[in-house]
Parts: sequence; C-alpha cells; structure tokens
Amino acid sequence: MATWPSSVDAQERTRRLMDLFLVSVLLDAGAGAKWQYKSKESGKMFKRSEGLAVASLEMFKTGLFSSNPDQPFQVDHGGLKKLTTEKMAKGLQVSPENPMDGLEGRTNLLIRLADALLNQEIFGPESRAGNMLDYLLAHPTTHVSAVPIIPLPTLWSTLMDGLSTIWPNTRTQIDGTPLGDAWPCASMPSHPTHPWENIVPFHKLTQWLTYSLMVPMQKLANVHFVGVELMTGLPEYRNGGLFVDTGLLTLKPEDAKRGLAQYQMNATRQGQPNYEVVPLFTADDDVIVEWRALTVGFLDMLLDEVNTLLGLSGDKKLNLAQMLEAGSWKGGREIAEVSRPNTKEPPIMILSDGTVF
Repeated sequence: MATWPSSVDAQERTRRLMDLFLVSVLLDAGAGAKWQYKSKESGKMFKRSEGLAVASLEMFKTGLFSSNPDQPFQVDHGGLKKLTTEKMAKGLQVSPENPMDGLEGRTNLLIRLADALLNQEIFGPESRAGNMLDYLLAHPTTHVSAVPIIPLPTLWSTLMDGLSTIWPNTRTQIDGTPLGDAWPCASMPSHPTHPWENIVPFHKLTQWLTYSLMVPMQKLANVHFVGVELMTGLPEYRNGGLFVDTGLLTLKPEDAKRGLAQYQMNATRQGQPNYEVVPLFTADDDVIVEWRALTVGFLDMLLDEVNTLLGLSGDKKLNLAQMLEAGSWKGGREIAEVSRPNTKEPPIMILSDGTVF
C-alpha cells in the first residue's frame, strides 16, 4: 500500500485489498508438508499458510490476476480466465522437488471465480472482485449515517450468492446445484422428501473470507458491521486438531483403524507422507464431518472459558475471531509441531483437493 500514489483514495485501496484477500483466501487450503515458497522480494523461505500468503501477494503485485496492464493491483474476470495450472505452478514455485497438494483444484477454483465475476450486479461492469464494496455500500439494507452500517448477513449473502458457481460439481448438490463446503452426515436425521436435512453446512472458506474482507472495509472505508456475533468458528484442521491433540476428542477404535489403513494405502503413492502416521480420511467421510461439526461447537464453548479464565467481561471480552487467530488456530498448529515435528501435520489428515481446507 505504501507504494500506491496518494491519488489512490480510500475506497480504491479497499477494493484492491478485497481483490487480494479474495484470491489469497481461496488459495489457502493445506499445501502439504513438503511445499515451501521463497519470497522474490526478501529471499526468505515460507511454508504453509505464510507461504501461500506471501505467494498470493507477490503474484497479485505482478498483475497475474488482472487483465489491465495499467492496473496490476486488481482481480478481474479477464485476468483469472487466463490462468492455467502451469502459470499457477510457476507463481507458487511448484515442482517435482517442491510439490503442493491440490494445485489443480486451486487453479480451477480461480478459473471458475472468473465466470462468477461476470455477475455485474455484484462485481460491476469491470467484473472485478473489489467492486463488491460498491455493491454493499449501495445495498438497500445498508444504513448510511455518520458511517455506513452494513448488516453482516448482507455481506454473507453476497459472498454465498456471488461465489455459488465456483465450487466443484463433485460436491454435495441439491437440484443440480453444488453446495460447496456442505456435507451429508449419517448421524443426522434424513427425510426422503427433504434431502437437505442430513447435510451439515460449514462453508469454511466463505466464512474466512467474510472475516477477512471485513478488515479493509472497517479500517479503510470506515464501514461498521452489525451482527458479527452470527459468525461461527472455522471448522478446519488446526482448530479441530487442537481438540484431538489435547485429548478432548478421540476417534472411535473402528474409525481409527480404518483411517490408519487408508493412510498406509495413500503412503504408497509418490510424494505422499509415509512417516508420523495418523488416520487419514476424505473430506466427505462422516468422521471428518463430525469432527468439523464438533469443532464449531467447542470453539464457542472455548471462547467462553477463555474469557472467564482471563477475567474479561463487557467490551474487554475477546471475540471469536481474536481467539481463533491468536489462540485455537495458533495453539493447534504449535501442538502439531510438537507432537509431529517432522511433518507438523494435524492428528487426523484429510485428503486435500485444494478447495476445502
């Protein structure tokens, strides 16, 4: 931002950060234990989420996601439509010696995002991600007084509707429409004429995107959001791993046995880990759906406990986003590093296609 001229006003700066954050969040699924990224600017090496964040920023700054050579700092239909797995592999420094889980899935997600941006009602005539700001500010539910006040459900619905077409067709569907990060679970009641009743919705990337996009809108565009307490914790493997590694949650013996067998089978594939063995499942397995659902519930309970133990009340209480960032996610990662120092993987592994976690 410091390199942008003063003629770039606060709203355009907000649009640019919304452009960047959208791509960065969609790229930030688990990259695997072997992948790393060397910053072209600092020369430092980064892994996992930090590596994906730095890579996203540096690709954004080169204009990889923009169709306008005079304006590299944007994400639009034309820029994303030109992406290929080869271009993304180059940008992310992926090679046989530096493999990344789910590279093709990430790339296809961004290519499908290109078509989603053609929704001009939300993304404007430029088909640009950051134009969501203008849509939200002009939305009939937005109250404009001293500052714009946007209901959180308005932002949430904008993302759910605007991004509904980017999710893989292999996902859970209702009436031919992929639902994204929502999965049937055998533990849930089912109904022959209401097939959605046994589906557990998570929408982790959309929730993370909601948390992320609020920041530049609040800090730069002076937007106030109401209803933020409606957000849930993020059902991903660091938060969930914390509850497993600390012993709060354990797998049923038969599921643990099945997961270990699947790990051993997966370990025979080239490039897959074969040490620090943990149970492994696909994202649609009931074990993973139940684990993620419990994670959401326990995060709410954990927040109450943390605030109580710290003696925080009223306006001084930590909110859920603060605890996720500085507490449960970080704690889950650190305990994984201690428990499995070579791979630093979670206590339960998920086969990743680059579009879930």
